[in-house]
Amino acid sequence: MLNNQHLFINGLCGFTELLFLENKITLLERLKLLSYIRRNRPSMLSSMDCLRSQLISGYYWKKGEIEPRIKWIKKHINEIRNI
Repeated sequence: MLNNQHLFINGLCGFTELLFLENKITLLERLKLLSYIRRNRPSMLSSMDCLRSQLISGYYWKKGEIEPRIKWIKKHINEIRNI
């Protein structure tokens, strides 16, 4: 994901789907990423932006903003490395 930020459009799930369609990830990686995203989504109460976005659009953060998603990705990469 970090190496293909130019493919990002709306949200993490759509980003994952596009990476798969562009042959950047395998079917198994796609399924694992989507499952991981859903299991580790941010709490609606983590910020007002998160609460507002989830109530209005169903997205975890404002639709189309990559910065909070990159921060989330990097955080989870670090957590996985430290296991």
